[in-house]
Amino acid sequence: MGLLGRCVLIDLGCNVRYAIGLARAALGAMIFALPLMMTMEMWEFGVTVEPVRLIITLILSLPILVGLSFYAGFEPTFSLLDNLLDAFAAFFVSVVTCAAVLLLLGELGAETSLNVIVGKLAVVSFPAAIGALLADKQFNDRPDEQPRTSLSAGFMGRLLVMSIGALFLALNIAPTDEIELIAVKLNPFQAILLSLVSFLILVLTLRAIDAESDDAPIPLVRHVARGIAGYGLCLLLSLYVLWFFGRTDGTAFEEVLETVIVLAFPAALGAGAARLIFGQGDEE
Repeated sequence: MGLLGRCVLIDLGCNVRYAIGLARAALGAMIFALPLMMTMEMWEFGVTVEPVRLIITLILSLPILVGLSFYAGFEPTFSLLDNLLDAFAAFFVSVVTCAAVLLLLGELGAETSLNVIVGKLAVVSFPAAIGALLADKQFNDRPDEQPRTSLSAGFMGRLLVMSIGALFLALNIAPTDEIELIAVKLNPFQAILLSLVSFLILVLTLRAIDAESDDAPIPLVRHVARGIAGYGLCLLLSLYVLWFFGRTDGTAFEEVLETVIVLAFPAALGAGAARLIFGQGDEE
């Protein structure tokens, strides 16, 4: 076979691998976003969402998607441009996948206005894009030809992992009315207790992960410091998600605080679970 033929086969093989990666991405997008797409509150929110909230969320989601592309994209990347292209590809796959699912569920149709279509797709596309980028790492047993940096490597890697897990649960729970109902029933003592339990779960999870490592034992104070950083991240993400879904509009500070604490409980569980899934990583 001539040189041209070998080049064509190599290029075809790369394209096939990338196409398989896109197929996995569609599956991952569906898994991450399906709970949200089958929530009645999301359907209503997609109709009433303010454009400014969507724009801010899409802008803030870009660094997360680019970071995920570096650690766990469709294929190993070697430049910021590659990561940007992977992030946009994941977002495109998520939009197409979510549109197909919403069509199947009857939430989109020929009579649906463009504003409603954009609103509903924008709401679910960010979590779907996270699933799209993580799909190849979770569904592919073939090791990368080029080694990647561990998704849990370093302080920023750990925060990225915890933010993924926290957002996964927070985005699926925040649209529901039950969060506010639970927050209303809590007294101050119960709110403080729930916050402490959430923090302890996260610290114990991090300690359990490090206990499986062959490295030297890490002092408890360091686990506590990591737990503070992780739980603080969960609180901030919970507050932002609640704002995005309009749960903080016209609400007193005390009620917002209690609602944030309630949502931070599953967010902390998600953050800890994500650290368990992606492992220890290298020390910062």
